[in-house]
Amino acid sequence: MYLSRAGGLSNPRYLVGLGIVSICGLLFFLGPVLAGRITRPSLKMTLAGCLRAYGDGVFLVGLFSYAWWLGPGRNDMLQGYSMILALFGLLLFALGPAPMSVLWFAVLYLSLAVKVAPRWWDMLAWNLRQVAAMLSAHSINLVGAPLGLQAELKGSTIELMEGFRKIEPAMEVEDACSGLRMLMAFIALGVAMAFLGRRLWWQRTIMVAMCVPIAVIVNVGRILVLAFVKVYGNPEMAQGDFHLLIGMFMLVPAAGLFWLLGWVLDKMVVYDDEPGAVNSSAAAARKVEPVVDPLERTRKQKSPSSGVWGWGW
Repeated sequence: MYLSRAGGLSNPRYLVGLGIVSICGLLFFLGPVLAGRITRPSLKMTLAGCLRAYGDGVFLVGLFSYAWWLGPGRNDMLQGYSMILALFGLLLFALGPAPMSVLWFAVLYLSLAVKVAPRWWDMLAWNLRQVAAMLSAHSINLVGAPLGLQAELKGSTIELMEGFRKIEPAMEVEDACSGLRMLMAFIALGVAMAFLGRRLWWQRTIMVAMCVPIAVIVNVGRILVLAFVKVYGNPEMAQGDFHLLIGMFMLVPAAGLFWLLGWVLDKMVVYDDEPGAVNSSAAAARKVEPVVDPLERTRKQKSPSSGVWGWGW
């Protein structure tokens, strides 16, 4: 309902929110399964009751905050965060602290589906557009050098030349080519892949941080493909539906890069239960016990201070 009212269903900028909500539902049901049963010690009833009451308070704060940003404040982004805060408090009050120690990530993951403020969106899109245009121009000069293809960057416009022939019209890197939509999608994908697997905190941090470089690299590859299509293929195919189709196909190599990064990080850590790993408990069991003098052992057994619990009871 929030996405529909905020324009997420009609605005292509925020269609990624639907996928985030779907992944959140998957995390909500798979979280306890992947984490195993909750084996943490139970809290005392008084502490659990206090935390449940705290969840009720958090729910009320989020509810009133949502009402404020819906009316007088009028801010779609803060409405989304208030909704997530209210949901977290409601689940904490209904389920208790033990289940929420596993399900907190599924609730927090919903923040990636919140509609970004237009001012922030435009600022990020402009910066990413400049970076994409600069890297794309250098990539075209590097890859197209054997074919005599050159690119000259003027602002966010890339002028192409094949030998002495100038390709018209020039390529304009617009907001659709900035890669911001792809960045939001891969942040959501990267966070999900980082936290669903069995990884350490530094592995998860690296995978989340690499979402931005991977999104930029894939976006530059898309612009590079469109440049070659424009020069050596049909110039009309570099825009319209084919432009969107190329963007969708670029998700495949990006997913491959992300999988490769996760595979490399996983190979850097060896767990005790993996084949070939040294199990610390098994190694400790194989330790040779120190040799004890039989007379000393007999003397200890006859000591009057040794009883059932070692205290002479």
